[in-house]
This record gives sequence, structure tokens and C-alpha cells, in this order.
Amino acid sequence: MTPNKHLLRSLTFVVVSPMIPFSLGYAADGCYWKDGNAGPISYSVNVGTHYVPRDVRRSTPIGPVDKRYGPVSGGGLAVDCLTQGAQIDFKAQNREPIAPGIFDPVNGEDITGKVIRTNIDGIGVRVKLGTPYSTQWTSSSRSFAVPYEAYINRYMPNVLSHSLLIPQITLIKTGDIGPGIHTLNVSNLLGGEFTGIGTGFNVSLTGTVIQAECSVSSNPVSADPVDLGAWDVSEFTSVGHTTTPQSFNITLNSCIADNRLPPETITYAHIRLDPTAGSMTHDANLGQFTLGTGSTARGVVIQILHEDETPIGLASDVRLKPITPGNTTLGFKARLYQTEPSDRVAAGSTKGSLSFTITYL
Repeated sequence: MTPNKHLLRSLTFVVVSPMIPFSLGYAADGCYWKDGNAGPISYSVNVGTHYVPRDVRRSTPIGPVDKRYGPVSGGGLAVDCLTQGAQIDFKAQNREPIAPGIFDPVNGEDITGKVIRTNIDGIGVRVKLGTPYSTQWTSSSRSFAVPYEAYINRYMPNVLSHSLLIPQITLIKTGDIGPGIHTLNVSNLLGGEFTGIGTGFNVSLTGTVIQAECSVSSNPVSADPVDLGAWDVSEFTSVGHTTTPQSFNITLNSCIADNRLPPETITYAHIRLDPTAGSMTHDANLGQFTLGTGSTARGVVIQILHEDETPIGLASDVRLKPITPGNTTLGFKARLYQTEPSDRVAAGSTKGSLSFTITYL
């Protein structure tokens, strides 16, 4: 029995002791290239095609917010990290400049200092790195939008491997964008650095951004001037009396818009109407403006209406309808509106003018 006990103790020592140097060697605090296959890893992210209405303001997202892409393969390479509690660090750093200036928050999040320039003027990108960067690492700033720094300073029972990239990407309007189709092609957008190996990965970005808008011909109004008709002064019996509305339209040409079903981005034509040529605003909310230069009638104003005969406000951008590829027709109506008692309405010519500005939002 005694020899057996000695043999058992001997075997136990022999089995356990070879695991000690292996465990201690692999547990050195830091990050390593898995299986000794060194990188850096090259991730390529294609964000697809997105439309941006021409006149949306700076800070507006182009396409979806925080859209998840991937998992993007690392081509078989991986960075493994392990620590017994000593701090190890990770840093995600932009390689292109940060867009200058202050940005409006997006979905309540501050994006100032987090929007990276692209190769297209007026277009930037915010990038958040998904798991494991957002789940296993602790951000120094509580934000995982690049640029950021993170760390792990707790005991790790298992190796944390970084092979796939699952970014959340938001394109942001940073300024004026030229008309037409734009190709995103940023070969070195950002990189990731780990304790022990330095640069672990680089990220490139590709995609397409198209500005949605229309052109306007030199004579876009179907009837200019719009004939409001001839009316006997006796018909104007009380304040608020209106004549029969007369229809007209403005045609937008060569429209570029998202024609996918369903469209990711709907671009609306807006119009701003301002009195001109002697006409002045009478009631902006009711779309009413005074008669202008050359008019001889009294006691009436002109009212501009939507096709459904609801008033169009003056001196402000009013949303009309989505633009569609090709031509888009905007319908309107106009009529006379009595503003004075009958005994103060005088017959004569009625002339009025509005200037219009079309925007795409």
C-alpha cells in the first residue's frame, strides 16, 4: 500500500507541474496575436447607398442612425487579450481629421468631436465599435464613439478574442454637399491599438451618397399670371366672402429621389412664399396678401391655397409633397378674399405677386 501511495503522489506531481509554466506564460498581462499570426487586421465596411435631401441642416443624419454592419471578418487574424488584474488598454483613433465646429445632438447624444471627415465635402461619419469593445472594455469617457480610450483592470478568467468587427455607423451632414452621386472611399478611416502589440486593426469605408433634389425651369408656373376671374362687385356681400378658387401648378424637373420600395429616405419639396411687387402680407397664417402695384380694386386681398383649399402660410417653409424621380408637380389654388364691408369694396383690377423658393428637406 505504501509504494502505491508514493507512486500516486509522484504521478500527481508529474501531471500538474507541466501546466504551471504554460498557464503563467499565457497569463502575462496584455494582448497578443493569436497563434503568432501578426496583423494588423484590415476591416472594410461598405455602408451601401443613402440619399440626403439637399437642404437639410448640418448635423442631420444621412440614412439610419447607428446602423449595425457586419460582422466584418478579420481574414482569420485575431487579437487575444488576457490580464490577471493589471490594467490593459485599448484605443480607437480616427486617422482622418475630426469635422470642426459644434454639432447638434443626434438622438440625444453629443456628437461634437466624434464626427470623422470623409473624402466627400459635407459628409462625415460617426463610428461606434460594437461587442466586445462595448461590452468587455470600460470606456474612459463612457462613450464608444471613435475617438475613445478603454481599459480592462479586472481579473479575466478567459482570453478575450478580437477577430470580428460589428460597428454601428451613422453618416452625418457636416456642410454643403455638391449635387449628384458621390462615392465614399476612405482607405484608412480609423485604427485600433492594444497594449502589447500597438496597432491591431485598420478600418476602411466605402459606399454611395446621393443628393436628392430637383431643378426648376425658367418658366415653371403653369399660368403666370394666374387668372382669378371677373366678378361683379355685388357678389361681395360680407367680410370673409371668397371667389371660386383657380388652380395652377409649379413643375419641378429632373428630380433625384430614393425610388426604392420602401424608400429609406423620403425627400419633401417645401415652398416659401413672400409678397413682392407692391403686395404685402395681410395674414400670413391664412395665406393672404394685399393687392400690389397697378391694382385699382379695393376691399379684397388674394389668398393662396393648397390643392385641398386649405391656406398656405406665407414667409415660412411649408411642406408640400414627396419628390419622385423625374418630374414632380406641385398643385395650388388662389382666390379673392373680402376684407372690407360691402360698401367699401370697389371694382377694378386686382394684381398681386408672390416670389417663391423651393427647398428639399
